[in-house]
Amino acid sequence: MPILDQSYNSKKGSCLRRCVRRTLSGVPFIIAVILTECASSIPAFSASSPASFVQQAASSAHGSPSSLTLSFSANTLAGDLLLVAFDYTNGATPSAVTDSQGNTFTSATTPLTTPGGGVSSVYYAKNVKGGADTVTVTLSAASSYLEVYLSEYSGINPTNPIDAQAGASGTAGAVSSGAATTTVAGDIIYGFCDADWACTAGSGFTARSTLKSNLVEDMVAGGPGQYAATGTANSGWSMLMLALKPEGGAVPSPTIFSPTTAGGSVGTPFSYQITATNGPTAFGATGLPQGLSVNDATGLISGTPASAATSTVTLTATNASGTGTATLTLTISASTQASFVQQAASSAHANPNSLTLSFSANTLAGDLLLVAFDYTNGATPSAVTDSQGNTFTSATTPLTTPGGGVSSVYYAKNVKGGADTVTVTLSAASSYLEVYLSEYSGINPTNPIDAQAGASGTAGAVSSGAATTTVAGDIIYGFCDADWACTAGSGFTARSTLKSNLVEDMVAGGPGQYAATGTANSGWSMLMLALKPNSAAPEGGPENPSAAVSLSTTSLTFGNLPVDLTSTAQTITVTNTGSVALSITGIGLIGADPTDFSEATTCGASLATGGSCTVVVLFTPLTSGNLSASLTVTDNAPGSPQSVSLSGGGSHDVVLTWTASATPGVLGYYVYRGTASGKESTTPLNSTPIAGTFYADSNVTDGQTYYYVLTALGANGTTHSVQSTEASATAQ
Repeated sequence: MPILDQSYNSKKGSCLRRCVRRTLSGVPFIIAVILTECASSIPAFSASSPASFVQQAASSAHGSPSSLTLSFSANTLAGDLLLVAFDYTNGATPSAVTDSQGNTFTSATTPLTTPGGGVSSVYYAKNVKGGADTVTVTLSAASSYLEVYLSEYSGINPTNPIDAQAGASGTAGAVSSGAATTTVAGDIIYGFCDADWACTAGSGFTARSTLKSNLVEDMVAGGPGQYAATGTANSGWSMLMLALKPEGGAVPSPTIFSPTTAGGSVGTPFSYQITATNGPTAFGATGLPQGLSVNDATGLISGTPASAATSTVTLTATNASGTGTATLTLTISASTQASFVQQAASSAHANPNSLTLSFSANTLAGDLLLVAFDYTNGATPSAVTDSQGNTFTSATTPLTTPGGGVSSVYYAKNVKGGADTVTVTLSAASSYLEVYLSEYSGINPTNPIDAQAGASGTAGAVSSGAATTTVAGDIIYGFCDADWACTAGSGFTARSTLKSNLVEDMVAGGPGQYAATGTANSGWSMLMLALKPNSAAPEGGPENPSAAVSLSTTSLTFGNLPVDLTSTAQTITVTNTGSVALSITGIGLIGADPTDFSEATTCGASLATGGSCTVVVLFTPLTSGNLSASLTVTDNAPGSPQSVSLSGGGSHDVVLTWTASATPGVLGYYVYRGTASGKESTTPLNSTPIAGTFYADSNVTDGQTYYYVLTALGANGTTHSVQSTEASATAQ
């Protein structure tokens, strides 16, 4: 008869059971026998709540007291941690800290003395019995005063509650306990500042008491690392810091929940926030397209994409427990909104016949380059070339000013992108050569010139003459060669005024007649090009292009969750359905309970026509009851701000976790509850077996202590194991 040895670990320690493999009607019948004969085969489990502040009480006595008694206003909870901070005058020492429950109090720190002679100490009692509680602090001798501050915290490790501690004293100004290193994520950083005059809380801390101008403060830490209790003081001070370790110790590795797809367009600023659970302290992103980078401290991916492509990006989020990874599919499309990118200008004199000039930044693949230049009559353009090997074509017939200056404009479409140096060569020497480079994104890569015009004239109003555009949203580009000086026309932006010439542009509305305009105080010529956008609507399209936006939903519902537990992420897709870029000026939360919801977004300041971005929303109820808020998107589309209603419920649940049974074939678990130890119901809380190792009991009453056991269901679907060890928790 074969023998099966089975071993496992539980919170009660390691044990080994020998179970007999039996055969029923010639068929191995293992699971039922193991589950019924191995009485310890289900490891112990635990019931816990997140580490959190519960309540505080403070009082003081003067006139040479040697003791002070103080009560909590509400019953303490079984298993919680109590902190007793107190200050007194030099010459006395702590004799005892006791309470009416009979808990044991231990000194957590070495007493500190302020410059003014005040002495401070902090004691703690772990895993307390719970119920009404009165605390008494007794000194070895009378003190001119005794000030006592009681604090209760839940969800703290009941065996080793103090993860780290530090303390320091100083004079007026910044206050710091000095740093201590925590070993797990989610510690509560507790600080007690004894002030010769007054202490105030540090950044990120919540003041729990300021009785007698002393300070009790706390905050929840992120990942393991160095932390200090901080603040400010207007005189001498001492600061004691305790890092309170949450029950359960180290948190798991981060899980990334930001969207798995994102998109942008060439030349348009892009941003994407990596978001993850479990307090990541570092982020990474590999495989990003040119122009984008990641901030490894915040997880923000940002920049301006330089080329169109679809990239597979590996995202990482790291804490002390490890690294979580996810894959982002990032699609960068060619720019669909025509826009100015950059400009460079230079001049040469003393009979040049060529001039070389570089853009200050890399050009973007697919963009349009314009090269405008002027020179003296007698020379003609011979060649326009660049270091990328793009092909330049004359866009206009040269024009001559009354003073004899000649101007031309060449263009290169759908350029290769990257660093670029342009050379203009003339057929003969000229008394001067002035060159103006311009780059534009979102221009039609095949037929970039929608219309062109040109004219010359004398001092006064300047106009290239009108030309008719065929689509909406052309960029109207003008180059004015001045015998003395040109200035930009109404509605135009001057891009360069080197040597008092002028490069200007503006964005046109619907199809129609447009001219490049300005003023001049002497002779002039003006060349105009209408640059067709890549997203151009056909003739007869919208006369007045406008932004429009669509949201993928009008509401998100998160259901009911335990207080302080974070939901699964839900997403909202924002799509630009208009004919021009959508300008997004804000995404935020408003309404009755905005702090119970949070958002992260891949949306930048601008969204190209047809483009989409994602808003991720999480729900973390901070209190019980029905909770609601609205997410708003503020933009340049009609009906702004758009909104999505958010709703969810919070409840004071007891969260149960356990270690899976080592027995093969277990189908799941049943949970049983009672309000007295050993009195659990014979009817399980769950009607079907739980496949995992987690259960949230939401049908609880605040302040009530509950007791739990569980059984495992065997592979035959009918046989249960013996009950596990009992665990208890108090709902809060």
